[in-house]
Amino acid sequence: MKQKLPLRQIIPLLSILFIFALSSVYVPMFIFGQESIIYFRYPNVMTSDTVDIEWVVFDWLPTFFVIAMIAISMVEAAMSFWMMTTLLEKLFFKNKRGWVVLIIGILSYSFSCYISSIDMLEKLVAFNTSFCFYSISVIPLAVLIMSLKYRRNPA
Repeated sequence: MKQKLPLRQIIPLLSILFIFALSSVYVPMFIFGQESIIYFRYPNVMTSDTVDIEWVVFDWLPTFFVIAMIAISMVEAAMSFWMMTTLLEKLFFKNKRGWVVLIIGILSYSFSCYISSIDMLEKLVAFNTSFCFYSISVIPLAVLIMSLKYRRNPA
């Protein structure tokens, strides 16, 4: 049974996630400063390591920060996985969602086993940037051109 959630139930959760996402960017900037943070490879990890554990008030801050980062990553991964399976189900496998989830899961796991180092992961992220640029610029432009070319006659 599919049930739609009303927007008033989703907005509080999204606002909490938005606060966590903003804090993952601005907490390292507040600790290190804007000029020095651009030279760090992983500023979030360095931020969680630099908090002094002897401070009683901030004793659990690094743990909370790491858990918030993991939660944001899991939500993003789950949304990407859901989008891929839904797209493949609608395009190729009509109403066979279980097989699509199984295929995408096995493919993503086998592909992730071949990532040997952080440097290879950074190369893949740079390679993915070209696809992101393509989807942000070329696809909307193609839709605009097609809509202008095949415009319906006004009534």
